[in-house]
Amino acid sequence: MSTIVTRAGKGSALTHNEVDANFTNLNTDKIEAAQTVTLTNKTLGSGTAITAGTINNASIGATTPSTGAFTNLSYTGTLTGGTGVINIGSGQVYKDANGNVGIGTSSPSYKLHVANSSATSTTLLANILARFQSNASGADASLQFSDNVANSAGISLNQGAMVFSIAGGSVGRFDSSGNLLVGTASQLSTEKVSINQTTAGLQALYTKNVSGDFNFNCWSASSTGNNQFIQFITETSPTARGSITYNRAGGLVAYNQTSDYRAKDINGPVQNALAIVAQLKPYMGVMKGATIERPMFIAHEAQAIAPYSVTGGKDAVDKKGDPVLQQMDHSTLVPLLTAAIQEQQQMIEELKAKVAKLENK
Repeated sequence: MSTIVTRAGKGSALTHNEVDANFTNLNTDKIEAAQTVTLTNKTLGSGTAITAGTINNASIGATTPSTGAFTNLSYTGTLTGGTGVINIGSGQVYKDANGNVGIGTSSPSYKLHVANSSATSTTLLANILARFQSNASGADASLQFSDNVANSAGISLNQGAMVFSIAGGSVGRFDSSGNLLVGTASQLSTEKVSINQTTAGLQALYTKNVSGDFNFNCWSASSTGNNQFIQFITETSPTARGSITYNRAGGLVAYNQTSDYRAKDINGPVQNALAIVAQLKPYMGVMKGATIERPMFIAHEAQAIAPYSVTGGKDAVDKKGDPVLQQMDHSTLVPLLTAAIQEQQQMIEELKAKVAKLENK
């Protein structure tokens, strides 16, 4: 801005040269229509309008700025200001004084609050409020949650699967077919839910029910033929060891063990079955917590006679010192008892023959 020469009070008159210089300066400083003006470190007075101009380091408005409209306003560098409200598009984008940002709402309740007042459809994906998009087929698109210290978790769309992660490692996913996979990136077989537990000492699944209802319902909806419910498998290369099925012809639930001849090496008939059975000690007793007396074996005693019938060791405890109770599968004694009955029946037949011989004398 050029300098204008003046005289204070009733001082001497301006010289002709000073008057000419003042007019020249005023003509130079005037702002004409459609003229671009750059103002540096200056304050525009009230009522001044700038259209399509450049404002550097200048305040817009008075000490208390009045409302106004700016068309095609742009800036470079850092936009800073106070903690006041920013309202763009009558609530289309809104920042309140607390720093909460609303999209589609002028009353954001959270740091980011997205709303669509017209979203009333109950159809899946009819009301999409936000989209997070990468830029290539199969490319990762992720949301991360963090406490800004050492813990983080994420949800990602990764190669068509919805992946859940903790500390950067996958903990589970829904694959592109809707199968739930935990501890594995692919199905273990043809199941809808796959749980792959590879850490020793940890269980793959644990359920608790405090209502007394069933923890599991296994429903096979087929009304013809036998129904299969659970299969038990071992080895790295899956080997079936048993199953729970419904035998429709017999009308019973079958607890099966693999018994195919191709899975066995037969060494001959059971010998001395009666002598072995005679060593077993059945008792009458009541299980702790139960109320009815019944016949029973004691596991470690039976283990000494038929070790294949008992699981676990006598007086075993876990790492905490809590008892690890022995368990027994009484069905494993059936072949032994059958052989004992056959031996006994042979003895009976021999005795019957001797009695008949004596009676015929």
